[in-house]
Amino acid sequence: MAPRSRPLFSNLRPPERLRRNLFYGGALLLGAYVLWRALHPLNAFQTDRMNKDMGLWSLRFLFACLLLSPVSRWLRRPDLRRWRRPLGLAAAAFALLHTVHFLLWGRLWPDRLEILVTRPYMAIGLVGLLMLIPLALTSNDAAIRWLSPRRWRRLHLWVYPAAALSVIHEVLAFGPIKGEAGVYSVLTVLLAVARGVRLIRDARPGKRHPRPAPAGAAE
Repeated sequence: MAPRSRPLFSNLRPPERLRRNLFYGGALLLGAYVLWRALHPLNAFQTDRMNKDMGLWSLRFLFACLLLSPVSRWLRRPDLRRWRRPLGLAAAAFALLHTVHFLLWGRLWPDRLEILVTRPYMAIGLVGLLMLIPLALTSNDAAIRWLSPRRWRRLHLWVYPAAALSVIHEVLAFGPIKGEAGVYSVLTVLLAVARGVRLIRDARPGKRHPRPAPAGAAE
């Protein structure tokens, strides 16, 4: 008899499932609040500011997701990696909200979409979003089983170029590298180098690779 498939999130304990649901609820409330402020501005500049905040929140969630792997290794807390999925989903959701709001508020939809490919910062941001979407769609246990853990991990390496493109979009759209954009620029370089070193080390001849985690273990 074939083994029964495990339900999604079956390996989450009730307290952890509750914390994750609270996070999703908080992210949803944050998105609703920022969108409400954008649709009901107090002055002429607030709508633009709220659109920028949507993009910044996407970056915040994205880099929190990326930092979890090295931080969990340094602290020897592998359980922290379970939060990569909700953080990554929140990052993709805010990036999508940022883009859709800009298309409608900037009156680019549906007759001026060519601007997206003629202005570099828009084109770069759009490519970054398009890279995040398949990652969000496959951030579930069923996708891990369908792709296999190894292919799933290779696909999710796209998060690094997506993060780099998002930072470049932020810098080109809103000015010089300073403040949060400067921090994210430095983090992008450090995380990319660290990941590259880890990939090279794992690819060395004679290196023993751990067995792929079963579906549902990679969060």
